[in-house]
Amino acid sequence: MNDKEFELQKKRVKNLFDKWQTPLGLGWWKITIVYSREKSRGEGTPSEHNADIGGEWAVIFNVRTDFYYKIAVITAFLPVIEQLSDEDTERYFLHECAHILVCPMKHKDRESQEELVATTIADTILWVIDAVKKKQL
Repeated sequence: MNDKEFELQKKRVKNLFDKWQTPLGLGWWKITIVYSREKSRGEGTPSEHNADIGGEWAVIFNVRTDFYYKIAVITAFLPVIEQLSDEDTERYFLHECAHILVCPMKHKDRESQEELVATTIADTILWVIDAVKKKQL
């Protein structure tokens, strides 16, 4: 991937982040996006954040979270994203954002964390509605 291709794909992902961060209520998270020129070192498997690229499963995005401190790192694998439509890229990006919203459910005390996740999802729906009313989406 040359520099021009890298910058173009980086801009596509950044535009998605800029579009969705506030409507999803993720402004109170410290989110870093890492733009990778490489494909993921992990093997892709059929799941929501992987795509079938030429008969091979490829990781599109990866997210790591620390919900105690509201920190997340999204890695975007640009050589894979380059092969996807804008619509598919947005869908996969939103899937990773959903992981940020539900990450407390990974905690061993799932029952009490479920309340936080349900509240966060309810707030997210309201933030999206508000963004639509303000014509931000």
